[in-house]
Amino acid sequence: MRGQDTNALTCYDYKGESHIISGRQWLSVERYFHKKIAHYQAIFDKQQSAKGVKHPKKSKRVLQLFKKRRKQTFHILHCMTKKAVDIAVRQGCETIVIGDIAGIHKKLNLGKKNESETAYFSF
Repeated sequence: MRGQDTNALTCYDYKGESHIISGRQWLSVERYFHKKIAHYQAIFDKQQSAKGVKHPKKSKRVLQLFKKRRKQTFHILHCMTKKAVDIAVRQGCETIVIGDIAGIHKKLNLGKKNESETAYFSF
């Protein structure tokens, strides 16, 4: 994602000022865990298929990675929202409006490169 930033939150106040909170760290964590989980799951699947298991379960290590990813994602999202609330408090904002972006990824045509860069986000 050279030269391009992934914005997680964009905040506007009534004065017309905007504040952008980057989602690079979130994307980095998602990519890292996706890679690690795929690596260890492939190893475990090979071991299970060698034993003749048709439908292998997830290994303990992979389950731990899922748990760690969930915790880190929760922490990053908490820090982002706290930063947005701190900006709102500093500006004297009394109301925060939050939009629902569910399904936004399906509606956009970002091109092959940008689609692959935003595919890790869970919206």
